Amino acid sequence: MSPRRKTKNVPALSRTGVAAAAALSLILAGQLGVLVRFKVGSELVFNCLETIPYRESFTDLSADKDGRIYLLYDNRVQVLERGGAEGPVHPIPAEIRPAALEATHDAVFVVGTDIPDLVRIPLAGGQATRVRIPGAQRLAGLASDHDGRLFAVDQGRCSVFILGEDGAVQGEFGAPGSGSGEMRNPTHAVWTGDLYVLDPGNHRIVRWSGKGRFKDAFDAPWEQPTLAHLAADGKGHLFVNNHLAEGVWVLSEGGKFLGLATKTKGIDFKIIGP
Repeated sequence: MSPRRKTKNVPALSRTGVAAAAALSLILAGQLGVLVRFKVGSELVFNCLETIPYRESFTDLSADKDGRIYLLYDNRVQVLERGGAEGPVHPIPAEIRPAALEATHDAVFVVGTDIPDLVRIPLAGGQATRVRIPGAQRLAGLASDHDGRLFAVDQGRCSVFILGEDGAVQGEFGAPGSGSGEMRNPTHAVWTGDLYVLDPGNHRIVRWSGKGRFKDAFDAPWEQPTLAHLAADGKGHLFVNNHLAEGVWVLSEGGKFLGLATKTKGIDFKIIGP
């Protein structure tokens, strides 16, 4: 693994210039009630596309390929259309204490920390359905691949469940520890063709195949162990923010540190995408 790098030695990426075509749109959520949508160009130049106000603090957020944003609250999911117009509100069962959500082509999925259920909210309308995940303890993150599978990160079991869209368990991988194929307090995940999982307890990011085979792990390039959200652009870049860092860390999918995108003044970043 590569050695850790101190924050004070990190070069900042430019936030000005013309963005190259066909890149990623990232949504950054600050503490001031504003979402900021950025276009990230081929040279990792961050250009602000729009700012979107929101009214309440939320637990998590996701975005779909059409640019809609989904905000997770204690009892509902709020849809924001492109431009910030409020769309439908989808209720969540009252006994669920939501922790994370993932938007797919036709549904939004929610998991909670207290009850090991997967909640599916159809975007075309209709009632939310829920399925118990046998053996799950404390679900903390969700990701999805292009085949309709879901990956539910279980912080309590230090593992990842592979689920079908109907919630059926197709497999589980990972174990507690610090060695190969092990994690400590895993949180968020993102799919790029491989599954990357934040592993704060071991101060690293772990890469798994879609079948749950451990591939490798690499050290986080920052000093603070409290990792937050993870995103990827499908073009070889990972984006990670840290609640204590000064912006968005950019790494290659192989773990090479590429730089730090410095934060906009007055905004503490939370990052998702694409």
